[in-house]
Amino acid sequence: MIPPTNRVVCPPPTRPREDDRIVETFLNAYEDGRFAYRVDWLPQHVSNVEAIASTEDGTKLAIEHTCVQEFGYFIGREPNQPNPDEDPILGEIGAHFASISLPVRDREFMLNVDPKNLKRLLTYKKYRPKTLDALTEWAQKFLPSLRENQEFEISVKAGLPHKDSIVRIGVEVFRVPTNRPILGCCGYLPPRPDIVSRVRKALEDKLPKLVRTQANRRILMLELVTLAGDSEVYETLLNVARDLAEFLKIDELVFARNFWDLGAVFRTWNTASNEWSAFVAQVSDEGR
Repeated sequence: MIPPTNRVVCPPPTRPREDDRIVETFLNAYEDGRFAYRVDWLPQHVSNVEAIASTEDGTKLAIEHTCVQEFGYFIGREPNQPNPDEDPILGEIGAHFASISLPVRDREFMLNVDPKNLKRLLTYKKYRPKTLDALTEWAQKFLPSLRENQEFEISVKAGLPHKDSIVRIGVEVFRVPTNRPILGCCGYLPPRPDIVSRVRKALEDKLPKLVRTQANRRILMLELVTLAGDSEVYETLLNVARDLAEFLKIDELVFARNFWDLGAVFRTWNTASNEWSAFVAQVSDEGR
């Protein structure tokens, strides 16, 4: 169980490199900032940790940073996936949703769909009416009360295996006056990644060089760039880490959620005590 989160005010980061900035914010807030004043930022064109920080008494802390990326390195859509503006399936489903009447006047809904099953369900005549009916029923039932972004799985009773009859839709909610609450356009919902493989890769890539670094203490920071819930990522990572011998040679695992100019949330797992701690590093406006 993660304890209540403390709030720590710290100065804005000064490092130009993005990975360094989240590490710098962490060091400014971690243990009252006692590691923040003697930091050796190591060159990254060779296999180094991000930095080695020291306290006044000479205790050295090695810290390595990596991102758990949910969407890999493509931007906007999967490789080989067509432009949403040119996809007739998205155009058709967008027009269908826009025609649905809802008793909503204070919000607009932008729908992003996973095309994996939808294309087949709309292309075959025997599945098409049931698919459109299921989507209409879902929209009329769930959208009028929806006030926060959310992802849905809609089951189409088409006589197909369950995994082939699910339509995933992500809804973005915009609070604006409107007479047509469902926007007449759709985008792609990114496919769900294999979180386990991404976490394992992050650990296998980063743990060896962190363990090799000469220091009194070692911290691995994983910055979460995911839509998966934090608890899902924590559980996955700790399960995977138990299979890796190097994991027991580090002192703390830090999960970071970066809010850039506003600061960051850090949750730390002590590998020796098996205890959580947590704090919010709030960047001060002074000095900006």
